[in-house]
Amino acid sequence: MILDSHHRSRPPLFTAQRGRVERVRKSLEQGVQLCFVSSRPRYRSHVELYQAEWCPHSHKVRQRLTELGLEYTVRQVAADPDERTEMKRRVGTDEIPVLVTDTGEPIPGERFILEYLDGFEERTDAAEHRDKSRAEVPEFAA
Repeated sequence: MILDSHHRSRPPLFTAQRGRVERVRKSLEQGVQLCFVSSRPRYRSHVELYQAEWCPHSHKVRQRLTELGLEYTVRQVAADPDERTEMKRRVGTDEIPVLVTDTGEPIPGERFILEYLDGFEERTDAAEHRDKSRAEVPEFAA
């Protein structure tokens, strides 16, 4: 078992997460296609985010997805981890956030998700999104 950013133990399934992130990043580098939406290039990648609005870790991931211009589907989860049985069945954990890539690979935890997202280029207005978010929600500025 290892400890995640919430200081809870993580199942052995995710101990090799760094290797998975690298494999997913490499496959994206080899196969990502670009499409153009209103003259701005974006990756044609659609991901799912298991998250909660009240969770600061989920907020940081949502903010980064917006900065990158990636399309994503939000999967709201119950506040009580004991009520997340369907999520655990689908992605192997009841902890949030979890990003499911377009290849179906679940990436748990803010740190690993943000590392994975580092493989994408930012939108041209990403700095503006960051500034606005920090002004509106100062406790998430870090």
